[in-house]
Amino acid sequence: MRVLVIGYGSMGKRHARNARELGHEVTILDLSNNAEAQAMADGFQILIGSAVHHDAIVIASPAATHYQLASGLAERGYAGPLFVEKPLDITTEHAEFWRSWPHPTTCVGYNWRFHQAARFFFEQRDDYLQRADDRYSRVHLCCCTNMDEWPGTRYSSPLLECSHEVDLLGRLRGDLESARAQRDGMLLRFEHATVTVYWDCSDGCRVFTELRGNDVKVEVTIPSYGPMLEKSYREELRRFLHAAERGAKCSASGLATFEDGLAVIEICEQVGRMCEVEA
Repeated sequence: MRVLVIGYGSMGKRHARNARELGHEVTILDLSNNAEAQAMADGFQILIGSAVHHDAIVIASPAATHYQLASGLAERGYAGPLFVEKPLDITTEHAEFWRSWPHPTTCVGYNWRFHQAARFFFEQRDDYLQRADDRYSRVHLCCCTNMDEWPGTRYSSPLLECSHEVDLLGRLRGDLESARAQRDGMLLRFEHATVTVYWDCSDGCRVFTELRGNDVKVEVTIPSYGPMLEKSYREELRRFLHAAERGAKCSASGLATFEDGLAVIEICEQVGRMCEVEA
């Protein structure tokens, strides 16, 4: 397949490399600084001409540009498979645009779904849900990361950038009951889950997950670095491109869809409103 990667920062480089290793023809579009020169040095083709003739497109630019780029592609006639790095957008203002994308193969880059430790979490979560009764307590996810050490420079709000946890909870979340800011982070309390996110911590990136009841306790650590994380990116892209080849919906492959991405943004907007009221 001919794959166009828009954005050649840390995420764009990763997706381009993985797509090439998966056997696809990769072209890069990134007009910032010397990005395209770097892409050429890395052995990639640079886009010359129209983007609409590609079989699949990956948008890996800063979140604030996602809508502008995707709408520009649509205006120029592209209506094919589209992968957008998380967060899908910085607002739900363009929700109808994302929902009405004409191709069934759409994906948001929540690769933690394919992290080996997260898979264990899903297995335990689903097993626990099947056996849950009135003794059921809640799930607690805690993320610690130091955004100052992230390789890029143009990020959206910390909560949107650290939203893997909200996506992972999926149907376990329930309604958002409360949200409050705390030192260098946020505490979100859902009907059946709690998420604590610290985005300015010096002790590195990690996620601690606990499923707790009167008779069950499961702990999962999801390190935000290392070979398991890299494998999750590769597996996510492999599934997306395989779905793109077949014109299939990404939900059937366990990928996050545009609808999933919008659900996360809606929660982040609720958090913002709650914190404004409490302030």
